[in-house]
Amino acid sequence: MSATRRRPDNWRSRCGSWPKAAVNLARSVAAQRRYDESIALWGEALTVMDGVASERNRREAKTIHATTTRWMRRGIPGAAGLSQRAAEVART
Repeated sequence: MSATRRRPDNWRSRCGSWPKAAVNLARSVAAQRRYDESIALWGEALTVMDGVASERNRREAKTIHATTTRWMRRGIPGAAGLSQRAAEVART
């Protein structure tokens, strides 16, 4: 998240589609090879998804896990921790 644009404190209640938007944004940022930003966005999305049992969340978490596992092999910083979190959310 940039320093000029801040999310309001009640963002979770106001933005029911935030995880999906963050996942989509992270995908497009990753396509531009901006891995650190996409890891941060996916991390926020996983935080919101955690504890919410839905097929869409499981599917997105599995996708994040698969992608970050590949990044982990390449040595991208932060990918290993995010991959582990995504696997945990996918099991929920």
